[in-house]
Parts: sequence; structure tokens; C-alpha cells
Amino acid sequence: GHRRHGRQRRDCLAGLGPPYLGAMSSAPQASAVQHGSFRLYLGAIVLGTLGIQIQGVAIAWQVFRLTRAHTENAALALGAIGLAEVIPFVAAVLFAGHVADTHDRRRIARWALLAMSLLGLVLFAQSLLRLEAWLQLTLLYAMVTLGGLARSFLTTARQAMIAELLPRELIAGGVRWRNTLFELACVLGPGIAGILLWLGGE
Repeated sequence: GHRRHGRQRRDCLAGLGPPYLGAMSSAPQASAVQHGSFRLYLGAIVLGTLGIQIQGVAIAWQVFRLTRAHTENAALALGAIGLAEVIPFVAAVLFAGHVADTHDRRRIARWALLAMSLLGLVLFAQSLLRLEAWLQLTLLYAMVTLGGLARSFLTTARQAMIAELLPRELIAGGVRWRNTLFELACVLGPGIAGILLWLGGE
């Protein structure tokens, strides 16, 4: 009676195969963006990356304006911007990773962002002053170098922070969200900077 009926039901379910059983056990998949703290994290990445990209274009434009009278030096001066940022970034990234592993990552990110904001204010202030061209270039390269150093700490802390915001099963999806929005901001930032320069009459 009951035993035979139970066996028949199990045989019926087995005959229907995995799709039927999967449909019975399927549940809504959790998403990384359902976590409010992770959404704030993504927003900070987008806004910070946009700001960095816009600032980078502004610096390159100012260097070009200061050196375009000497066409033989203009290309070298523009290329030196990248070197001034990359060299301290690469030189400090291993130490920054060690610091991120042994200290509060959120605090590291906040201090790095504060440092970069202060450097941005210095860059803005020097653009308003009528300084000699060589002095402006010296300040620009110094600020770019310090900015690259701050970015090494920001980047390592920010990448490691995702493990503190999401459960383990959502980290892979969170990394995809982070990388996608980061790349999007890297593309949009220079375009926005160009529009701002155009609106400013440059």
C-alpha cells in the first residue's frame, strides 16, 4: 500500500529527470548588490575613479599648455606624467599590500582618499597662481608622484575590502560588479573631462 505508493512516486520523479527536480528546489539567487554596504563601496569606486580620471586629464592639459611653446619638449613632458605616477605606485604596492593585510583597510582607504583630496586642492590652488612655468611643472610632477603613492595604498586596501563586505559565496559576483564599474568609470572620466574643458573655453 503506502510503501508501493512511495516507490512509485520516487520512480516518477526520477523519470522526470534533473530539470523537474531543479525547478522544485530552485530559489532566488542572492546578489552582491543587495548589500547596502557593498552598494556604497561601488559608489565610492565609481566617484573616486571618475575624479582621478578627470584630474589626470586636467593635469595633462595644464602640462601641455605650459610646454607647447617648446614642441620638442611637450611630448616628453606629457610622457613624464605617467612615469611620475607609475613609479611610486609600483614601488610601494607590495608594502601597501602588507599594510592592508595587517591594519584596518577602511581606515587606510579613508586616509589615502584624504591625501589625494588634499593633493587635488594643492593642484587647484597652483593653477590659480601666476607662477613661473618651471615652478608650476615642478609642483605638478611632485603632486602626481605623491598621488601615485597614495593610490597604491588606496588600491590595495580597496581590493581587499570586498571580503569584509560580502559573504564568501558572493565575492566572485562582487568582484565582477567592481571591475565592470571601475572600467566604465575609466572610460567615462576622460570624456567628462574633455567636455568640462570645452565648456570652460579651452
